[in-house]
Amino acid sequence: MAESPDFTWLVQQRSLIQELLLKLHQFGSRSADRLTDDFTRNIFHLLVGAAFSLWRAVFLIEPETSTQQSVDHSVTFLELLVRDNTINYSQDRNTRAWTAGYYLNGAYYRLAEVVAHFDSRPEFAAQNSRPFDAFRTADRRELVSSDRREACRIGYAAAQEAFLKLKDLIGNVQNFGD
Repeated sequence: MAESPDFTWLVQQRSLIQELLLKLHQFGSRSADRLTDDFTRNIFHLLVGAAFSLWRAVFLIEPETSTQQSVDHSVTFLELLVRDNTINYSQDRNTRAWTAGYYLNGAYYRLAEVVAHFDSRPEFAAQNSRPFDAFRTADRRELVSSDRREACRIGYAAAQEAFLKLKDLIGNVQNFGD
């Protein structure tokens, strides 16, 4: 019998990420005209993509996923995609051993770009940032393949920190739920 999902964890993580998505939406709606350079636009777009990927991953993460199950689910995913030429949530869910890793990796690739963008700016590179430090030092391959809940937590913290830095960068004084 399959282990029961941890609905408490699911709802808490989903809520945190949905709050970040809401803040990003409010920020984009109110500040789009202030995203005037490639740096701020890239950060914003990367954060939207990372937050979406984290949100989707949360629905698919299971505490235990074997390497073989991930391989099996990737083959099933490909079969569904080739046969039906479409993928929806129920197909993501049925192949979650692979798709959860796909969405987490998508978030991590985007967040790595965000952190690198901030590291390239002297005014941010000198700042101490625990969420960025945790993100930089995490063994991403190990986390995404074995401890997906921790990967989600670290990714969310880095995304939240990047959002705060973006707000500071453009001098936004509006309140976005903080």
